[in-house]
Amino acid sequence: MPSPTTTVRTRLLALVLACVLPLCAFGIVAGHHLVESHQDAMKAQVVERLRVASMAIDQHIAEAETVLEVLSASPALRNGDLERFHAQLSEASALRGIGVLLADPDGQVVLSSLQPFGTKPERRSFLEAQQRAIATGAAAVSDLVTGVNLRRPILSVELPVTLRGTTAYLLAMAIPAERLSEILVAQRLPDDWVIGVSDRRHVILARSRDPGRFVGTQVAPNALLRRSDAPEGSWTRSIDFEQRPVLSSFVRSAKTGWATYVAVPETALDRPIRGILGAMTAAGGLTLLVGGLLAFQLARGITGPLDWFTRTGAATRSSPPPPPPRSRVEEIDQALRLVVSRERQRDEATARLRSTRESAAVGIVEVDAAGRYVDVNEAMCRISGYARDELLAMTFRDLVHPDDQPRAVEAHRAQAAGRLDELAGEFRYLRKDGRTVWVAISGSAVRDAEGRFRYGVRIVQDVSARREAEERQRLLVAELNHRVKNTLATVRSLARQTLRGAPSLPAFSETFEARLRALSETHALLTQGNWDGASLHRLCEQELAPYGSGPDERWTLDGPAVQLSPRAALTMGMALHELATNAAKYGALSAAGGHVSVTWRRERRRTGDWLHLEWVERGGPPTAPPPARGFGTHLIERSVTHELGGSAQLDFAGPGLRCRIAFPLRRGDAGPDEADAGTA
Repeated sequence: MPSPTTTVRTRLLALVLACVLPLCAFGIVAGHHLVESHQDAMKAQVVERLRVASMAIDQHIAEAETVLEVLSASPALRNGDLERFHAQLSEASALRGIGVLLADPDGQVVLSSLQPFGTKPERRSFLEAQQRAIATGAAAVSDLVTGVNLRRPILSVELPVTLRGTTAYLLAMAIPAERLSEILVAQRLPDDWVIGVSDRRHVILARSRDPGRFVGTQVAPNALLRRSDAPEGSWTRSIDFEQRPVLSSFVRSAKTGWATYVAVPETALDRPIRGILGAMTAAGGLTLLVGGLLAFQLARGITGPLDWFTRTGAATRSSPPPPPPRSRVEEIDQALRLVVSRERQRDEATARLRSTRESAAVGIVEVDAAGRYVDVNEAMCRISGYARDELLAMTFRDLVHPDDQPRAVEAHRAQAAGRLDELAGEFRYLRKDGRTVWVAISGSAVRDAEGRFRYGVRIVQDVSARREAEERQRLLVAELNHRVKNTLATVRSLARQTLRGAPSLPAFSETFEARLRALSETHALLTQGNWDGASLHRLCEQELAPYGSGPDERWTLDGPAVQLSPRAALTMGMALHELATNAAKYGALSAAGGHVSVTWRRERRRTGDWLHLEWVERGGPPTAPPPARGFGTHLIERSVTHELGGSAQLDFAGPGLRCRIAFPLRRGDAGPDEADAGTA
């Protein structure tokens, strides 16, 4: 069962009570108990001062790590521009007054701020901290060493630089040992106290008194901090290097493993406080009241910033947080300034990223492990047809076509489980308006430090136009192959039948070329209509136009608008060509007063519409049935029967040739023409 929580104000009031109530009991306790309590309080304060000093050193190390982290993110380093990066090292070194270098994992120095660029670097002589940094992948701090270039005691802060998944370099910042001594002196402890820092090997790193003499030497063999089982804050009596009886204690830094110790003369803690016993008893109640009021006032300086942190976490882009209050506590105010700076940088980076995402021409989305949309950009809304709020309430399965869902779901699960690094594929989306669009999806996964899937980033591109173009191209190629085969078969049949009925080779050539021209002209007419069909009126005009029109009224056309399919247009074009050629040679168009009339009509039947066309010649030479059936007659009858499923009858008895053609209209063989009927 979790322990109950309290507010900071309550905790501070409780702390005041815990501190003041023991004081109220001093009037009852004997004098020696007061002395012991006073010593304990003094020791606790000293230990707290030790912790503050240790934290100040840790903070100094952390600031050095921050400088190295900023340098490690330099574009110059990551792009291999070492000369520019050397200038950055030198600038950082000048600001901090220390040396900064870049080394490879084997300890070979690549760049040093203490040497001009291009100087042949030296090899590092101490690699222990460097090896720890490589092994842990994080910053590491060395024990006390002597710098190669600085020629004085230093400690080195090491940071690995990872490029493309491997440790490519080590950044190292040298901090002189006297800097730590300056930090210790800044703690303003009494002059007769000694405060120092020892490294993991128990070598003195810094000392407030006479550092030049003792830095680099071992701590006393009987020092408490040498014992691994000695708890922090424990005290012991000993003789220091100056042969004084002292009380010593230490604390250890969790960050560096160093021990910060203090040696206090015994007389400093043994001064009895006897004169104030009565006054403390009388003033106990007043102290309790005043302490509570002061605690309440001080609590406001701490709870205010804490409340601001809460408001900052709950703030949004539309309602930014108010400026931070002053706590009048340096550490808290410094933390507030740091948070404000980081928040400003984060907001600027977020705004830039959001602007880039929203202006992208492709969809950019984030999906969680369950497939729910976490974030989408405007392009994704355009592709799917849904508003942003609607998409954020959906999963990707709601958009993917049912036939593509198994493949899409399996790819997402494989990436979430770590079996797939990059997700890529093309799927169909069902838009909000019901249309289906093809999209190409690619994406990667974002994982936490333990490798657990957090969310996936997907790039969604509409490729419907490309897919439709590919499908049209496939259909066009198939249609072209089909038409070429049919055309070649027709040409072969024309050649064979023309040759069979031709009396001579010149006659074959003339007749065959004429029929090929007729076939070509029909093809041209179909091409003008993108092979969607041809007008029957235009076919008749095309074949009869060479034989005159207008005042002499050589031919007339009459019938409703009929749009023939490509197959029917080719067949009727060849049939009309044979009829016109025969009329020009032997029929009505061979005589001055001859006339050709072409009429057609549509007949509705239960099985579908039929077309009836009649060709009638008048005013030409007398006709009589031919002694033998020629190729033209055979072509007309056979093509209409076999190609169109109809019939063709040629009647030579009478004043002129009469041909009747009937065939069923297929789908696409009827439509608007350029004229309802024509007469020429």
